[in-house]
Amino acid sequence: MRGVDAAYVAGLVDGDGTFDLAIHLRTSTHKGKVYHAMGCSPVLKVALKNHENDREVMEWLQGLAGHSIIKEGNKVYVWQVRGVQLLPFIEALTPFLHVKRKHAAITMEALRLIAEKGGKSWTREYAQKLAALQDRMFETRFHNRGQLIKWDGKAILAKFDELHPV
Repeated sequence: MRGVDAAYVAGLVDGDGTFDLAIHLRTSTHKGKVYHAMGCSPVLKVALKNHENDREVMEWLQGLAGHSIIKEGNKVYVWQVRGVQLLPFIEALTPFLHVKRKHAAITMEALRLIAEKGGKSWTREYAQKLAALQDRMFETRFHNRGQLIKWDGKAILAKFDELHPV
């Protein structure tokens, strides 16, 4: 991505974007057997109101990022990039980010941690590291807003311990 494009996208991200770690922990059963699925799929989303030129902007973003998707809602377009495709994109945007620079850094740490883990199962140590990143993300995102945080690091570790009793 060229510098001018990266700067423009960074402006969109700073104003209308959000970084999320998308940590999920699920329990399911199949034929009487219980399965636990835990994962983290970092995501960058930009949401724009459904105005005349916004679809064109979203399609342009999709052309830059390749493996991205556009969701068209009632009054909004949401463009997103997930997982490993996100790392080179964040690296290109970071020099131009102002408001979301910390969020981008935390997301990059999560992507590196996921790469280190590879396809191995979650361990409590891995869960602790992701929980700490989630707490840092919330600290930067909700600072002085008085928001109720339900899926913080403590909740992640409690769920991990519930699914993996010692």
